[in-house]
Amino acid sequence: MYDDSLQFGMGDRALAYLQVIIVRKLRDDESFSLTLDHDDREGTVWLNARTAGEFVFSDRQMMPLNQAWLGAMALAAAMPDGLWLAPEPDLDPEFWELFDR
Repeated sequence: MYDDSLQFGMGDRALAYLQVIIVRKLRDDESFSLTLDHDDREGTVWLNARTAGEFVFSDRQMMPLNQAWLGAMALAAAMPDGLWLAPEPDLDPEFWELFDR
């Protein structure tokens, strides 16, 4: 049974980062909470290896991943408050120029 209360509107970029962190933790059989904001509401779900989930992208394109953002989210996922979508840290513009070729 599909529960649409677990759907949160977010862009593909943010979803890609959440996917990396969630898959890593579940692959290691780690349980954790995930808290997201949507439409001025906050929702928290408990995730474990038996949790069914789906990542649906609007236009999935491979993009360079901001390792600082991944690190911040991985650290949050290991803390008592669990995983949440932190704002993406800025990177030096020269970093992105490497991918514009």
